[in-house]
Amino acid sequence: RNPKYANLTKPEPASLRQIQEQLDNNTSFVEYSLGEPRSYAWVINHDSIDGFELKAGSEIESYASRLKEALSARGRNELNESAEQKFARVTKAESDFAEASSLLSQAVLTPLAGKLTRKRLLIVADGALQLLPFAVLPDPGETSALPLEKRLMIEKHELINLPSASVLVLQRKELANRKPAPFSIAIIADPVFGAHDERAVEARKNKKVAGLSETNSEKTSIVETVR
Repeated sequence: RNPKYANLTKPEPASLRQIQEQLDNNTSFVEYSLGEPRSYAWVINHDSIDGFELKAGSEIESYASRLKEALSARGRNELNESAEQKFARVTKAESDFAEASSLLSQAVLTPLAGKLTRKRLLIVADGALQLLPFAVLPDPGETSALPLEKRLMIEKHELINLPSASVLVLQRKELANRKPAPFSIAIIADPVFGAHDERAVEARKNKKVAGLSETNSEKTSIVETVR
């Protein structure tokens, strides 16, 4: 019912040429596909494409889950956990972080290290990798044997996560003819795309938007108000 939303959530697959047209000399596009018995990754530059075979998806996801656990330990409260127990759990998680991040970096970045030379990396992750910030992984190009002494990816690269290459192409097309925003504030929210949205329906039901009738033209006003 909303063509723009449909194009964003189910876009036409982008071709290699279309992807490469979005990349400048300082940008690489990296995409992962986890599977069994092996996974794959591709690094695309404006003039090249390279494919890599990685470990099994189950092994990569186990590293990712372990790292996610370590990252979230401090902000998570366990049921009936005492202060001493939380301190011990967080301490263990922080010591586990270095090993977990190193293992994941070796699995998903080290095979690609020779191609991760550009400043900006556009990353399309897969599976459990979508739940993790690549920024906290050790840079595979570092030579230090100790994980804690290695520079992190964020220290060397600008990292941008994308849902897919097709969405990148679509966004660039839509932005090409868009006028610059006249204001200096950006609001990020879950938009209402039509009068059928349950939030718009609820607003009408509770008469939260006063003075508006149910005519088709005025439904748009309700949607804009809720948005």
